[in-house]
Amino acid sequence: FYLRRGMAWYLSLFVHDEQRFEAVMRFDSQFFGFVQLVVKRDLILSICRLLDPAVQGRNRNATIFALLDMLPQSSRSEFDTEERALERFRAKFSDIRNKLLAHRDFDRAPEIKVNKEFIFRPIDLKRAVDLLSDVIDRVAGPLKVSQITMIDAYGGPDPAESMLKKMNCMTAG
Repeated sequence: FYLRRGMAWYLSLFVHDEQRFEAVMRFDSQFFGFVQLVVKRDLILSICRLLDPAVQGRNRNATIFALLDMLPQSSRSEFDTEERALERFRAKFSDIRNKLLAHRDFDRAPEIKVNKEFIFRPIDLKRAVDLLSDVIDRVAGPLKVSQITMIDAYGGPDPAESMLKKMNCMTAG
């Protein structure tokens, strides 16, 4: 699923509303505990893909840095601050992706599990998604791209609300 939509679901189900979190866990804690981990992992990997270098070897990657490279030089300097912030996010996210999520280094696995640098709080994920979204939305103008489809829009009603209503109906009957 798309990054912004996934972030909206994650926040809606597991972060913003403690009562909602407790309700889904009461409904089926094993299932929603697993869903929480899967969504968080997908968010981290999606963020990492967008933060990959523009070029690796002979391959051009569809990343935020590739979009920035497409900007005319006159527009590029407007994104210097954001590019530095994106680089910091890349440094933070790349180790967990490379050493824990994409594959596991056998020798480093115990160290990674307890290393505080590898713990992502929801705010870390949201900040990365918001920065990526902002840059992509702003890059679309200078590139004269009417729609960049790498990332879906947040927007719309609370994504978890209808699901919770259905769950309540199921348990009430």
